[in-house]
Order: sequence, then C-alpha cells, then structure tokens
Amino acid sequence: MNWKKLGLSPRLCLACKSLGYDFPTEIQEKTIPSILKGETVAGIAKTGSGKTAAFALPILSELESNPRGVYSLVLTPTRELAFQIKDSFSALGEWMGLRITLVTGGMSIDEQCRAIMHRPHIVIATPGRLSHLLIDPEISNAFKRVEVVVLDEADVLMETGSGFQEQIINIFSHLPSKEIEVSSTDDKSGETSTKRVKTFKTHMFTATISPQLKLQIETLVQHRGLKFFSLVEGDMELVSSLTHTYVLISDPAIKPVILHELLTKKLSLQHIIVFTSTRETCHLVGQTLVELGLEDVSCLHGLMSQKERMESIKRFKARQSRILVCTDVAGRGLDIPTVEVVINFDIPLNSATYIHRVGRTARRGQTGLSISFVGRADVELVKTIETDVKSQMKEFRVNLEEVLKSVGRILGVWEGVTARRGQTGLSISFVGRADVELVKTIETDVKSQMKEFRVNLEEVLKSVGRILGVWEGVYVKMDDDGTRDKMKMIKKRKHVEKMKRKKGRKGH
Repeated sequence: MNWKKLGLSPRLCLACKSLGYDFPTEIQEKTIPSILKGETVAGIAKTGSGKTAAFALPILSELESNPRGVYSLVLTPTRELAFQIKDSFSALGEWMGLRITLVTGGMSIDEQCRAIMHRPHIVIATPGRLSHLLIDPEISNAFKRVEVVVLDEADVLMETGSGFQEQIINIFSHLPSKEIEVSSTDDKSGETSTKRVKTFKTHMFTATISPQLKLQIETLVQHRGLKFFSLVEGDMELVSSLTHTYVLISDPAIKPVILHELLTKKLSLQHIIVFTSTRETCHLVGQTLVELGLEDVSCLHGLMSQKERMESIKRFKARQSRILVCTDVAGRGLDIPTVEVVINFDIPLNSATYIHRVGRTARRGQTGLSISFVGRADVELVKTIETDVKSQMKEFRVNLEEVLKSVGRILGVWEGVTARRGQTGLSISFVGRADVELVKTIETDVKSQMKEFRVNLEEVLKSVGRILGVWEGVYVKMDDDGTRDKMKMIKKRKHVEKMKRKKGRKGH
C-alpha cells in the first residue's frame, strides 16, 4: 500500500517520501485510516515501527485543511521523547507553518506560558509540567478547543504508582467536555440525570502493553468503540532483525574492564548506546571511559541540565560522539537509526524496559546487536525476560586473557573516578600544640572549621609500649646512607627549638 491510499494529501505523501519513508509500515496502514475517519485508536507495535508518524500524519492532515489551535495535545513520559516528537512533526509538516510548543521540565515556565497563550496548533508535553501550568485559568482556557489527545508510551503514562495517572486525570479535567442526559436505571421513576463526558479523541500508542493498560483498552473497546490494533504476539516482542546476547560476568567489579575491552576491540567502530541503572553509575562509566582515552563519549542522565542533555543527544545523533552512556531517560522513543549496538551495563529489572532499551537499535528494518552483562544474581531475571520476549539470548564471547591484562589499570581509573564522585569522605589531621595557629589559618582559608575526632585514650595507652617499640625498631634499622644521622639532627633541632619556646614564654 502507498501513502495516498491511506487518505493523505499529495503534499503529505511527498513529505513522507522526502524523509525516506517510501511506504507506510503495518501500524501506519492499520491506524491512519481509522484516525482520519474520526475513530479512537490504540496501537501496539514493536520499537522502530513508525508509531510517531502513525499519529502525527492524521493530525497534520486535519491541520492542513483547517488550521486551528490548540488542536492537538501529545503527552509523553520523558523530555527527550517530547523533543523527538516535536522534531518528527516539524519534519513532516515543514511546509505548513506549524506552531508547535514544548511543555517540559528544565525549560523556562514563563516562555512556555507565553507560547501557549499564542494558541499553537500542537502542544507536546510531559504530564508533570503541563499539570502544573494548568493551575493558571488563562492557560487552562487555551486548551478548551483541543480535539485530539495522544498518549505516547501509554503503558508508562497509565501505570499505577508512576505519578503520571493522577497528572493525566488533572489534565483531562481542563480539556473540553459537555453535559449529557442519562436515563435512570430505574425504569419506573423516569428520572434523568446529567453527566459530563469528554468531547476529544484520545489515541494511545506503545511498544509494550501492561496488564493494567490491556484491561483499560478492553473496556474502551467494549463500551466506547475504541479500535485496537496490536501487532505484537502477547504483550511484548523483539524485532526479528535484532540479535540479543549476553556476557556472563563472574564478578561485577570487572564490568568496566569488559566494557572497555568491547568498546576498544570488538566494537571499536560501531555507534553504541550503553545503558546503566542509575545516574551515578552513568556518570562513573562515562567519566572512566573518557579518562581511559575514549574521548568520543557522551552521557545522558537526570542529573544533567536540559541544555546538557540535549547537547549530548545532538552530538550523538551527529556522530560527534560514538558512544552514548545513559539511563532509561533514553530507553523509550529515542530514534537514531544509525545505532548499531546496545549494551546493558546493568540488566533492566523488567522485560518491558529491556524491550525498549534494545529497541534503540535494529530500527526500520536494519540489523542490530544487544549485549547484556549478566551476573550470577541476574540469571533468573534473564530467564524471565527470555520467556516474555519468546527468544533466548546467545552468549557473546569475550577474550578473558585480554581482559585480565588491563584489569589493574582500568579498575584503578574506575576507583579514582568513584572517589571523586560526590562520595562521603573523612579527613583526620594530627594537631600538636605548635600547630594550632596553622590550623586556624587553614580553617579561615577553606571557610570550614575542623571537628574533633575523639579517640579512646585508655585503649591507646594499652598498646603504646608495643607500637613505640616497633617504631623505634624500624628507626634503628634504617639504612646507613646518612638517613639515620639526618633523623637524629632533625630530632635534636626540634628539641632545641622547643626549649627556646619554653624559655621565651618564661621571659614574658
């Protein structure tokens, strides 16, 4: 099937082809005609299958014939995905003069409010920031003409306990609705009541479906006429062009060593994403790789500013960085077709996250490779993932002899980076009476006072004889190259200086 048969205008068809989308994907074939007919749609399809264009093209089609704002609201869980969706709309509708506003954290609230007040055609938002802005009645009023809402990565947005559900309920309360009369269930009374129902369409798209979302979709299909298109077997599925593998890790401490071995030997040319479980580990991995000489490395995690995060993505997309070390902020929706390998430095805790992570490669029919570092404690988790995705991981062999050659050097760098990374630390200074003025100067310069570190003197005195005996024994055994004589001279000079100070105090 071609784009024209889906019901798109000639200009939109041309825009698709100019971006290299020669033919619609299966999820686009299924959903676009239904959305154009005004039906509400839920689409479940594998990563990299073109879900963004599946909802973007019908929205653009409506705006092409009747531009108005705010016509559509797209909600998504992460800032990075919001930026990427905006890029997709801008590319497909470049010729239309679209006004698109991003509403996410990490950006100026005042600028976002001003942009909304100008009634853009499309608003793309993360739920937290938009929910906050809707407190303002003028901002809320700007959304009273919304006709289409899209929940992208719907399984996350609708997940209980994620915090998104409450925010979305609040957002929906500010969107257009109307009162309708409802007949009483008691036929004898003949009474009617009114209830408020939404007047906008809500489409949902995701690559994985949670049991909770599945139940909601089934209810909407039964009672609201939702059109449900699922192109995955079961709840989740890998793309066929992906080879997913594992490296068995005997000791978690050597993961940085194996990663360095892969990035510099077997995968020295590939475009690679490395996923970690925490922001701290992300920083440690990235900084360690840089200090080991891999300069084409970027990081992406929640402790970075929005400007830094977007700069990292920009550099990676342009291949100015060959390696992107990140947390799961990049696990959903990040569409960079040149990514050839995904490495799970830390195995994800559930199958859905695994699907989305490895889905950053093997996109649009291209081949891809994923490698997961698996420790003994991860074996059961891996078995669960394999069962859920209906595919077993193959072993990715690593030359352990080569790894062991560099283990000392790499772990030394890793430990150095760890020590500098905001870890708690303790310094203890031995201060004699003669050092008091010096300590005061140091405290003034560093703008911080030293605290006393208490020592149990009774315990110290119990071992004083033994330890000083060893100390003096080491002193006596010092070599005969004059060092011992120098030590005696120093000791004698200190004694003389001490006597002078005592004499001076008596004179006063």
